[in-house]
Amino acid sequence: MANVLQNRISTSFTNTELDNLNTHIAAYSAIINPKMVAITDDELKGIPSIDVDNYVFVGDVTTTCDAEGLAMLPPNIAAQVPEMDKDYTFYDQAEAEIVRLLGIVDKLRRSQRLAAAESFAVANKVYEMFGSLADAGVPGAQAKYDYLKARYKSSGAGRPPSPENGG
Repeated sequence: MANVLQNRISTSFTNTELDNLNTHIAAYSAIINPKMVAITDDELKGIPSIDVDNYVFVGDVTTTCDAEGLAMLPPNIAAQVPEMDKDYTFYDQAEAEIVRLLGIVDKLRRSQRLAAAESFAVANKVYEMFGSLADAGVPGAQAKYDYLKARYKSSGAGRPPSPENGG
């Protein structure tokens, strides 16, 4: 059986670190937010997505739109090619940011879950210890046990293993 009191994560953010994160996120947002466009859910549903083949095709079009290729195109279409190039570049840049941010979010969620699991395991162990101390007649232990026990009476979820609930 795994050690329920294993402590794989032992940290918290200081107020200074939180302030620094907020400052950096604000600076990051100041750069990235002007590059983004607000799109409603209905608009999003109407915009075609791009698959790998179409992405490669756009890259091929970009390659063929050298000076000679641009000269062959009608001026109104040729004028759109630089915008296509910007969009294509932005797509790649946005993808890189998404991958980076999702990696950070995933690690943060996993660390948060581990911290929650560890703190809950210790909380349950403390609850059980207060029960044992109350059974042994230690003064004050019964009141603490009863206070904590109320949580388990109101909710079956998260109940610690005990003979009463199949543990």
